[in-house]
Amino acid sequence: MKKEIRIISLLLAMLLLLSAALASCGGEDGGTSTASTSAEATGAVETEPADQLEARKLVDDELGNPDLQGKGFRIATYGQGNADFTDIEEATGDVLTDSVFERNSAIEERFNVEIVSVWDEYEAMNTRIPNTILAGDDAFDLVNHQVVKQGGMALQGCFMNLYEIPNIDFSKPWWAPATMTDLTYKNVAFIAVGDFSMSALSTTYCVLMNKKIAADYGLPEMYDVVHDGKWTIDYIAGVSKEIYDDVNGNGIQDDDDLYGYITNSQSNANTYIWAFDNPVIKNTGDELEVVFHTDKIAAITEKLVTLFWSGEGMHTSTQKPTWAPSSRNVHHYNYDMFYTGHTLFANGLIGHAASDDFRNMEDDYSILPYPKWDEVQENYYTMADGSHTAQSVPMTATDYEFIGIMTEVMNAETYKQVVPVYYDIVLKVKGARDEESVAMLDAILASRCFDIGYVYDNWKGASFIMQRLLGAKDTNFESHWASNEKAIMAHYGQVIELFESAVK
Repeated sequence: MKKEIRIISLLLAMLLLLSAALASCGGEDGGTSTASTSAEATGAVETEPADQLEARKLVDDELGNPDLQGKGFRIATYGQGNADFTDIEEATGDVLTDSVFERNSAIEERFNVEIVSVWDEYEAMNTRIPNTILAGDDAFDLVNHQVVKQGGMALQGCFMNLYEIPNIDFSKPWWAPATMTDLTYKNVAFIAVGDFSMSALSTTYCVLMNKKIAADYGLPEMYDVVHDGKWTIDYIAGVSKEIYDDVNGNGIQDDDDLYGYITNSQSNANTYIWAFDNPVIKNTGDELEVVFHTDKIAAITEKLVTLFWSGEGMHTSTQKPTWAPSSRNVHHYNYDMFYTGHTLFANGLIGHAASDDFRNMEDDYSILPYPKWDEVQENYYTMADGSHTAQSVPMTATDYEFIGIMTEVMNAETYKQVVPVYYDIVLKVKGARDEESVAMLDAILASRCFDIGYVYDNWKGASFIMQRLLGAKDTNFESHWASNEKAIMAHYGQVIELFESAVK
């Protein structure tokens, strides 16, 4: 496992030669015509790479330098989605904002084009985007909206098959590998996730670890545990149960005490479905099949409810997320306990580490993947919180060549210019990165699942069952499934029909 993670890092530095892709959630190819290169296939590569993040600049987007004659590239988004940096008019002195401004300026100069953000608040855009498209109004070139809501718009017939748009190459490293595997079926995809949707990076779920507490308790190097394939939910539970200290001496478990593991029963909990390799819809490339209801999902429910609510060393919050613009527009849960040194492990988002709170944290920390179900499970998986944006092309689009060029370059230049700056902020190290930490972030991001069953859930499917059960401390998955199966399967029948009807 250690070798495989290092190879992923190496791949990202050798991108002129190779296209890196990890297995999709569920482990099967999504049926695209673009071949992916596995980590195992690159085992013979021995060359020491240049700096991984600097090497990104060498990857050719193969778009050339066409003159687009001052045309405006209109991106429909919303207030929070605008944090994906479509609407920055000048440098501000903030290193991340300035990298986005420089990206936009470079693209506009290179192609003689204007990047235009068409946005309103979330609820307003929920109706404005589909109403505009379904009315036949060519008002947007690209939609970059909240992913689950966007899945609902796709079911209304709002979006084109992205494989019909020239100049978009999903084999390039600025597109999430799961766009080809999870979100593509027989060369049909209505929604894609690329680096331009920076919120899909910042809202990626991970496990944060306080390195000082780990050292105080004599724990092994957790990167080695991950590399050796031993980073499982049982491993975390076993370590966590040994760590509890009634710091304030009041005899009550409260926020002032020291814990082994803190989590939230909201979207944190849903992530375990995919981390434990139990997808909602399995995309084999030849068939879309609803596979969520398994014996394993009942066992997952039982184990997590027990761990969350009676596990020793555990602290579980039912607090719903609140919006925190000061934390770079990521959902901010009750993780003040982590950055103030009150827990060894915390389920969180990569974006937490970019917040001022975490960057000012006294103790050092590591960013780790979500655990596996057991050591038999081959790969680590995670997902991005449903608040992230994704990309679609409206059915009303007309200039496909133009849209393809601009969509591709927005993702490519974010990969080259903005993501490296974001990594520096997350890793808290300026100019002297820990290359193994960079490799771990690369691997976590490459392992994201974008399950069709989740992306097209539209709050009518099975994707949010886990958080409901955990919040209610309910271990009876089968009862909940029996009550909702008919409606769930009817909804996913519509999703599968959407894709099958588009196959040519």
